Amino acid sequence: MKLHMDKNWLPARTTTAEGDSRRVGVEIELTGVTPNAMTRLIESLYGGEIIEQTRFEFEVKGTCYGDFKLELDSSYMKALAAEEAKRQAEPGPIGAITVDLFARASELVVPWEIVSPPIPITELHHLCELIDKLREQGALGTRHALHFAFGVHLNPDLPDLGTCQPHMDTVIRR
Repeated sequence: MKLHMDKNWLPARTTTAEGDSRRVGVEIELTGVTPNAMTRLIESLYGGEIIEQTRFEFEVKGTCYGDFKLELDSSYMKALAAEEAKRQAEPGPIGAITVDLFARASELVVPWEIVSPPIPITELHHLCELIDKLREQGALGTRHALHFAFGVHLNPDLPDLGTCQPHMDTVIRR
């Protein structure tokens, strides 16, 4: 990816009002790679420990940047998996087979989402290796099917806005 070593992509203001490095949380939606493969990639690149909360929610805790999350981007499926975990010892209408069938169907249209911890903006390029390795393992995005509407979301800290004071009359006239 182009960001690997090129620093020209950094914004003009890389610090917060407190003088700290701005950080960015990144959310990457994709399909085509198993959750096991995704969590192992995160662990191999950034360290940490893989924790499976439910079959649709995972964490890689204690990486060099903090805790990553991986989840199927469906609150319904996450609730269903939590219910399945509670009922594992009990027979009932929501069993592993039912959840497995719903999982297979939902994974055809619902993306997995990797949620990074806030990463210093000057180190954001270190996520490029993860993205490259996901592609190598068959990750699919929006362009791979008409019904995919996946995204990458960036959640940055605000920059130091102290020196940025627009003229209010110019802003109001626009």
